[in-house]
Amino acid sequence: MFLWDPKSSQMVLLFVIAGFWGIADAIWQTQVIATYTVLYSETDSNALAKYRLWKSIGFVITYTYSSYVTIRISLILLLVYLSISMLCYAFVEINLRWKEHSKKKCAIANITE
Repeated sequence: MFLWDPKSSQMVLLFVIAGFWGIADAIWQTQVIATYTVLYSETDSNALAKYRLWKSIGFVITYTYSSYVTIRISLILLLVYLSISMLCYAFVEINLRWKEHSKKKCAIANITE
């Protein structure tokens, strides 16, 4: 909505975008649940419940402020949330790879001793 102003003649395109959005969201939700399962299956059995709780709280907060802000502000907030979440995801990925690398180093050191 920053770069495109839809017209009434573009109704089919809006449905196509909504369809692709639904497909992308289904894939994204599957990946998030898989990530939580990989990260927390051994240490926290309630991780998925906590994920659902915070997701619901986010929906409530967004619903609460949505009537007070414009669509432009909402889109800016979504971009900010996306940027923060991508930075956090990158941190988690780097941290996991560093831990795996450290485990491999320790395993190699134990084998050579």
